[in-house]
Amino acid sequence: FSPFVPLLLAGEEWGASSPFQYFTSVEDERLARQIVEGRRREFAAFGWPPEEVPDPQDPATFARSKLPWAQRPEGPHGRMLDWYRRLIHLRRSAPALCDGDMSGVRTAWDEQARWLEIRRGDLVLLANLADHGLDRPLADGLDDAAILLASKDGCAIRDGAVSLPHRSAAVYGCSIRRRGRASG
Repeated sequence: FSPFVPLLLAGEEWGASSPFQYFTSVEDERLARQIVEGRRREFAAFGWPPEEVPDPQDPATFARSKLPWAQRPEGPHGRMLDWYRRLIHLRRSAPALCDGDMSGVRTAWDEQARWLEIRRGDLVLLANLADHGLDRPLADGLDDAAILLASKDGCAIRDGAVSLPHRSAAVYGCSIRRRGRASG
């Protein structure tokens, strides 16, 4: 729902199991030592013990960061990749997400109930972050809305409300335009 270009990095779009750790291959020993010491100081501010900060100069840090490409089409990784593809397709095909205008964006949330709602034009993103289901009334003026994208089965519109299972999200709204490109 942001007007900015989405940034997906290092297998994030398919939930790669490998970490993406900062690594270097600097031959100058003085500079290499400064990099290692600088990283340790930087992470100390977050409470990390220095010995737990991955050494950017250690070849093992680079090896841990290599993407396990074989995971990409399988199980939860394939489903995550499909989710991102559908999100990108929705972004391209929904007029409200293509105009770059953020002046009409409206948000609502409830920290106790653990839900977040973002409205942009005639589209609404509703996220249920709780460990139980959520029923939330449809946004004003969207009585004829449909679920356009859902993170899991069970997301539905019924009786004037959006119903989401635990830990799920859905985009609902009224209008989508078709472009000449294939989805995903």
